Amino acid sequence: MSDGEQSVVGVMIDRPGSADRDDALWVGRAGDGWRARVYVADVARVVPLGGTVDVEACRRGETVYLPDRTIGMLPPAEQDAATLRAGTPSPACVIDMRIDPAGELVDVTIGPGTLTEPIEASYQEAADALTQPAHPLHGLLSHAYELARTLLARRRAAGALAVYDLMRGWATDEDGRIVTLAETERNAGYLIVSELMIAANEAAARWAVERDLPLLFRNHRAGTASRAELTDQLAAASLAGRLDTVRQHLAMVLRPAVYEPRLGGHFGLNLPAYTHVTSPLRRYADLVNQRILLAAAAGRPSPYQPATLAETAAAINLRVEARRARRVASLRSAARQEIRNQLVEDDYRQLDDGTFGKLLRLAVTEDRWSEALAAEVIRRVDEGRLLPRDAATPLFSGAEQWRPVQRRLLRWLTEEPAHAVTVLSLYGQRELTGEIQWRERPVGTPQQPLFAVSAAVAGRRSPERTAPSKRAARQQAALALVAQLAGLPDPSRDIAPPPRPPARARTIPDGHPPAMAVNELAQTGRLAELHWSYRTGGAAHEPVHTCTVNARVVRTGESLTATGRGGTKAAAKAAAAAALLAKLPPGD
Repeated sequence: MSDGEQSVVGVMIDRPGSADRDDALWVGRAGDGWRARVYVADVARVVPLGGTVDVEACRRGETVYLPDRTIGMLPPAEQDAATLRAGTPSPACVIDMRIDPAGELVDVTIGPGTLTEPIEASYQEAADALTQPAHPLHGLLSHAYELARTLLARRRAAGALAVYDLMRGWATDEDGRIVTLAETERNAGYLIVSELMIAANEAAARWAVERDLPLLFRNHRAGTASRAELTDQLAAASLAGRLDTVRQHLAMVLRPAVYEPRLGGHFGLNLPAYTHVTSPLRRYADLVNQRILLAAAAGRPSPYQPATLAETAAAINLRVEARRARRVASLRSAARQEIRNQLVEDDYRQLDDGTFGKLLRLAVTEDRWSEALAAEVIRRVDEGRLLPRDAATPLFSGAEQWRPVQRRLLRWLTEEPAHAVTVLSLYGQRELTGEIQWRERPVGTPQQPLFAVSAAVAGRRSPERTAPSKRAARQQAALALVAQLAGLPDPSRDIAPPPRPPARARTIPDGHPPAMAVNELAQTGRLAELHWSYRTGGAAHEPVHTCTVNARVVRTGESLTATGRGGTKAAAKAAAAAALLAKLPPGD
């Protein structure tokens, strides 16, 4: 990659007054697609591997931005020497991409270059240039904006958790979590930078994978929710008033991404390979990767041994996780205090379900019972508004004041036994014992199914309860164990099977085709689980169709299968139906 080829304008889009600019971009059309270059500050040139500054940068892991100050990853002298500056030619690591009209990466080249004409722009200035044809950056940024929108559309179509709501001031990060945007970022300039940097990081990862080059890959594994569920949650976040609730839910179900020297894929972006290379002034992983990429581009071996790379990844992950844990703890503490302040109220009617549940859990945990709060629990039960997860909180409290509430909750679970399974499961989670352990056995007959079930959690087991279905027996067993754990009388019961219907004579209207007769038997409740299937064989000019019909005789529980063949599907179905009718026991 020659310096002459790289001697072009690059626009650095960032916050106003940023002192650590480490990337710039250029975009132009290439046929129906685009050519895009991302210039990354050559921090490796300024910070030697293994030196004092490098060791301290590894210890810090990343730059931390606080409301009142910024704690840089690098000391001011090294940061100043490496940062990109307007009007000052700077050495850079260049990621040169060719992208087709659909936003797919066609080719990428990575190597050293020179950014000869860096130009600064804030997010808002970049957005304004899009509306001003006479602006010097209008052409470049128009191409960049069109490319960014195409890249976003491709990512969404591929299943990435990607949403921008610039009007309301929020977006998703790489992992799919909701982040609040500063006023200066709520515009097209932010979209351009975000999409071009994701594209450059993806391109760098693919370039490394093609060369079997170990990097600190950015791996993100699936959490406790499916992609479809998360997509629905993000759609809900676009509704007014739902943002905070969805943000908290996503924070709970999404796992944090980590750096690893092996490829693990990225769930949030739905990419097989991803890494971080575009911000080496602010993230140590990017600096490590820059050293590896530039060495490979020059034909040199990696400056990191595999063991050293693994240790570096572990160290960065540990420090980032520690900061994340402190931040989460601080947010939770503030949230608990806010809820605690609401406990002094006398009327809780206006609280939404989520807020009321948090307040109830805090009140039980901190033994802050009040007559008004207990009355609100009962009111919500009576109105069918209480969530099962909130019922579990006071139900297992040992405080005597909650006894009237507990008795009402148990009557509710008796009326709605399906909720008893949920409440018991929540108890197991609270006691860290995992899922409910079920012990099940059939005790009925094929003609009259009956199941005996008991439930166990936290070392306690319910008595057996019987019912015609496993689900009903489980619900009664769970109800029995909930009462036992709460120290209340057991309201559960055995559910008797329905009386056997008298045997009915087989009545098939005369003259009805066999398939119609079989369908009528299913419609009148004498056959169940009726299923037809087909396959075709024989020569193309003379096909032979085979139909298989399956059904269960309700009165006896017997499963029947019959097969028929014919030159048409209708003929095969008629033959299979006639064969099934011939197998029916007397009385059906």
